[in-house]
Amino acid sequence: MLSCIGDVDIMLHDSNELAIPDGYPPPTELPGEFGSRVDVYEIVDSEYPGYVYLMKSYLLTEDSDTGKYNAVRYDKRAYWSNVARFVGENEQH
Repeated sequence: MLSCIGDVDIMLHDSNELAIPDGYPPPTELPGEFGSRVDVYEIVDSEYPGYVYLMKSYLLTEDSDTGKYNAVRYDKRAYWSNVARFVGENEQH
């Protein structure tokens, strides 16, 4: 652990969201904790060190016969809007 760090960053996701590196193809298989419809966000570098943008790029839908996911690219890709959440006395951002 680094003693000069003053906070802890925690990332959470819903069972219907997934982030992948920009330029990578969306997955066709996912762990069981994911739902049958999953929004895929591409991780895009920002101009600020240590920060990225999340661009909503694909919708994955599970094929009930094979268990594999089919990807459809969104016509209009949009950046995810960050909303601060508060849990107890710890601010999440």
